[in-house]
Amino acid sequence: MVSGNGEEWCEEDSKAMDLEMLRDALISEFQAVNQYREQADMLDDEEAREVVQHIVSEEKEHIAELMKLVLRLDPEQAGKFKELGL
Repeated sequence: MVSGNGEEWCEEDSKAMDLEMLRDALISEFQAVNQYREQADMLDDEEAREVVQHIVSEEKEHIAELMKLVLRLDPEQAGKFKELGL
């Protein structure tokens, strides 16, 4: 396959880009968890705190979904998790 600028483009390049995007998304999700947890700890209103804690839970679900994709696309990374019993 040839990219728009005439360079050879292979499936491995595409896979590497996918993994980079997924890992960047993981970083964002982890940062969101930290930010929302910090905010929840500072909130006085119980309902607001519960809503933000629910958002933290959703962000953690996003992390799990993204990690599942990374492990499917990166056998080496999957092996590291397996070595640790995860």
